[in-house]
Amino acid sequence: MLVFGIAISIPIVLAGSTLLTKLMDKYAWLSYVGAGVLAWTAGEMVVEDKLASGYLHSIPYAGHLIPVVLVILVLGLGKIRAKKVLATENAKNPDGFELN
Repeated sequence: MLVFGIAISIPIVLAGSTLLTKLMDKYAWLSYVGAGVLAWTAGEMVVEDKLASGYLHSIPYAGHLIPVVLVILVLGLGKIRAKKVLATENAKNPDGFELN
């Protein structure tokens, strides 16, 4: 059963990752959606942490404020990074032609 499960699950994972890669190449905004979901989840994990919850519950709206701040921070830094990469690529190739 273990071999059968692995034989079935590996092609499913490979097909799914290929599909996601093609979709993200075509629709770049999907990367930002995924990053936002991960940042929101990380913010909720921080708020629900046993060690941090004692300190964070004294802050009004911390349960929503921390995830929102993390999403804005992650998406903002991602956008800044994308602009820097694009500027670097344009500086290397100012005509816009591919250098093959």
